[in-house]
Amino acid sequence: MDPKEKIRKLLQSGEYTLCDKPQSHAIWWNNFNRSKGKDNEIINYVQCVRCKKLLAYEPKNTGSSTLKNHASSCKFESSSTTYSIESMLIKNDNVPSDIKRLVIDACAKMCSYDMRPYEMVSGKGFELLCNTLLDIGRKMNKPIAATTIIPDPTTVSRRVQVLAEECRKQFISTLAEHLKNVKMIGVTSDYWKNSYTSESYLTITLHYHLNGNIRSIALKTIQITSSKTGVTHFKKCELQNKLTHSLKKDVDTRWNSVLEMLNSIDKVFTQVIYILAERKEEYYTDDIGINLIRDLIVLLEPFKTGSEILSAENEPTLHLVLPFVKRFKQTCEIKDSDTETIKQVKRALREKLDEKLWLSDLHYIATFLCPETKSLLSLTKSERNDVIKKVRTLLKTLGIGKQVDEEILHEHTNNSSTKNKKRIKIDTVHDVLKSFNGSISSSSDDDDNESQDEVAHYIKAKISYPKGESLLRWWQNHSIIYKKLSLLACSLLAIPASSAASERIFSRTGRILEARRQQLSPESLDSLLFLRNF
Repeated sequence: MDPKEKIRKLLQSGEYTLCDKPQSHAIWWNNFNRSKGKDNEIINYVQCVRCKKLLAYEPKNTGSSTLKNHASSCKFESSSTTYSIESMLIKNDNVPSDIKRLVIDACAKMCSYDMRPYEMVSGKGFELLCNTLLDIGRKMNKPIAATTIIPDPTTVSRRVQVLAEECRKQFISTLAEHLKNVKMIGVTSDYWKNSYTSESYLTITLHYHLNGNIRSIALKTIQITSSKTGVTHFKKCELQNKLTHSLKKDVDTRWNSVLEMLNSIDKVFTQVIYILAERKEEYYTDDIGINLIRDLIVLLEPFKTGSEILSAENEPTLHLVLPFVKRFKQTCEIKDSDTETIKQVKRALREKLDEKLWLSDLHYIATFLCPETKSLLSLTKSERNDVIKKVRTLLKTLGIGKQVDEEILHEHTNNSSTKNKKRIKIDTVHDVLKSFNGSISSSSDDDDNESQDEVAHYIKAKISYPKGESLLRWWQNHSIIYKKLSLLACSLLAIPASSAASERIFSRTGRILEARRQQLSPESLDSLLFLRNF
């Protein structure tokens, strides 16, 4: 038994007693009591009067630095201490270790008694609950039983829908205000199947740009009637534990799962051959060639990279669709060195690209609005001119040009000190330098119109776009130079390239519709998701 634990038990039983500190002028001794044995002999352990901790102390063999350090660092206050109202209102992050231990023990027992996952004690919801209970404890002037304030599960269920409805009304009012300053919105949707009941759900997500941020909000989740329609042997025979890396199985509804499966086979292919040989089951790999697997991995890697980048939620992705489509098609180009199988796979992939990928004018415009790809060199001259024409048309359709011109006119009207003096238009830093050098002078109306054409200026400008810089931040930083184009860019680039945002919501939904929670109504599911997203 640990010596300290033995002495602690003797003190609790009364066989050992505490006595006052020795005759010393050291102030730190006020924090400790000495301990005495059965024959009143002094034991070489002292106890802190605040935290009750035992510390070894042998005056002849060891110094007193340990006791000094503990006396200065011990922050524990006994339960009998009287607190002022001011001290109770001040947030104190220095929680004593003994108090933390009580909370840890309570959480551990909760997970054990109620058979809850350990992750239940993490997250904003659990933190909100704890803060609410702590606030209640501070407001009450007497102890109360937990059962008097813990609600019934049915009450909680009903309250979820009430809170969701209140939040929806608040959201509608907020959204109405937001949309007054929003030029374009994007709507994505996707559905998934409950693996336990085969019921399918559809979530609709709204996307728009406001104040430099991309907003993604789940509007509604509803139940629908339609639904989505080697390695298995190792899993069934429980041979996974014999491998250094587990084998992955492809899933029809999971992106890149085929590539993950091939990568997992490549890592342990030699081990698989050896294990199957021991079981006299080599025939399972008769039609599998490791070289073919590795060729397929090389072929599919660009598609994985593209899907992961295009699935970003908080950064623009629409401008990346055109470049990645080109890369995908280049990946599918057949080479002389390709095996016949790889050639067949490439042809099939190319057919799927042509069948599934749909490019609109917005994809081309978004690519044009990225400084790195604004030249559109992959297109023909007529195609580039067509994109530029559509940019101007979109500016006019959205009313951005008229809005900015009115703002500029209003600003100049308020700031102008002379009414009849001809104004020289200066749009960029380059123009400012030319003006300073005497290079800008009044010109014809045609030249002035050309200088006001932001699209033409954006095309001709030599733009510095640092690698890795946020595209939205770049447009915000250049909004003074390109007032019209920046409004268009921020509005258009808030629309995502994929429905990944809705799919991420489904992954969270799977945590709600668990095996023992299959009676949850679609309305309750919608309310839970909306509250979490809101």
